[in-house]
Formats: sequence, C-alpha cells, structure tokens
Amino acid sequence: MYRTIIVDDEQAQQKLMQKMLQTASPLYEVVTVCSGVKEAAEQIPARSPDLVFLDVNMPPYTAFDLLEMLPKIDFEIIFCTAFADYAVKAFKVAAVDYLLKPFGKDELEQALRKFEEKYKLRRPQPHMNSLLKNVRGNLTDEKTIALPTPLGYEFVTTPEIIYCESVKNFTNFFLTSGQQLVVSRSSKECDELLKDFGFVRIHQQYIINPRHIKTYVKGDGGKVELANGKKLEVSRYKKKEFLDLFRKL
Repeated sequence: MYRTIIVDDEQAQQKLMQKMLQTASPLYEVVTVCSGVKEAAEQIPARSPDLVFLDVNMPPYTAFDLLEMLPKIDFEIIFCTAFADYAVKAFKVAAVDYLLKPFGKDELEQALRKFEEKYKLRRPQPHMNSLLKNVRGNLTDEKTIALPTPLGYEFVTTPEIIYCESVKNFTNFFLTSGQQLVVSRSSKECDELLKDFGFVRIHQQYIINPRHIKTYVKGDGGKVELANGKKLEVSRYKKKEFLDLFRKL
C-alpha cells in the first residue's frame, strides 16, 4: 500500500480526490487529508507518506511555503494546480507530475503510473531546493494561466485579461483582443487565482486588472472606465480598498 496524503483547502476537491483514488487503484491508502499548509506541515512528518497530492495555491500560503517548512522531503509529489506556465513545467524536475484542475480519471491514472515507476527507484527529491528557488523568485511575475472552458482550455497571459464578470457558477473573462471567454470557475475561485497578480475585486460581480483602468468617477462607490470602454460600478463596500490601490497606480 502507498501511504498517501491529500493537501487541498477545498473540501469538495478533497472528497473528489479521495473518490477518484479509490476508483483508480486499491493500492493507495489515504492516511490523512489536510486543509491547509500549517496542518500539512505537522501531519506530513508525523505520517511519513509515500505520496502527497499537493494543491499549489492555498491562501495565505502556497505549496512552496509548505515545502520550505518541512525538515526533509522524502516523499513523492503530484502538484494539483490551475497554473500552466513555465514555472508549472519546472515542477516536473522534482515532482512526479502535475494535474491541471479540473482533471479526470485518465490524467490521474497516468500520474499514478509515473509515481509507481519512480517509487521503484526509491530516489529522493534531488532538485527540490533549486525548484523552490526558481519558483519562489517568480510567484508574482506575469504568468500564463489555463482557463477551463466548456470546450477545453484557453491559455492566456495575465496582462491580456481586462476584467472578469461573475455569472452564476461561471465567470466571463474579457480580453484585450476583444475575445470573451466563458470560464467554468466561480468568481471566488477566479479571485483566488488572480489576486496574486494584482487583480482586485471592485464588486461582487466584477474583478478587474488595474493596469487597464482608464478613469475613475466619484460616487457612492463610484465607477471605473476600462481601456476597452467598459464602465463598471465599484461597490461602496469595496471603495476604500479600491482607492487605496488606485492611489498607488
């Protein structure tokens, strides 16, 4: 049996991963599930896992904060992430694989096969320190992100995104090219994904990229006009937070 730990701050994802593992193979024993970095930093040394499924973004921490907290890394890692840029590709230097959310049965089984092949060699993580250094230095740089759409994935750089608009359980992304993407993510999930790149929520419905602000008109909450001509209301509850950012531009 492979001792396995799941580290993810979303309960729905935790349950889904456990169910998928049970279906994929009887060889994986989930010894514990952690909902955050601090909990995982305690549980991983205590549980001695063979494999850790590790979410990348767990505000206010990241997977890399966790790895730096651990006294040693003597287990294999499969990263689970929404990022799809050069940094994510670098994960493969030290990790078994990465799973791009949302992933399916085939992607999981392929990652498990890679783990089992690597586990037979019983090799430690030789490049983890250099991996952490490279990624730590680029966490807030421009990134290419994978946006799940009904037809698959669209890969865009963060500066291309002008603003996002929440529509029920989906989010519309409006790009500098004039393209509109319907993304299969909630506004909350998009907010968590984008805030590290300077995006700000100005309204329950809107998340904007400050670099595309053209004007701000005062009012109860006020309105912003973006570079594409779109005018959006600023919630009065978000006004102070927005203006604090606006003054720094």
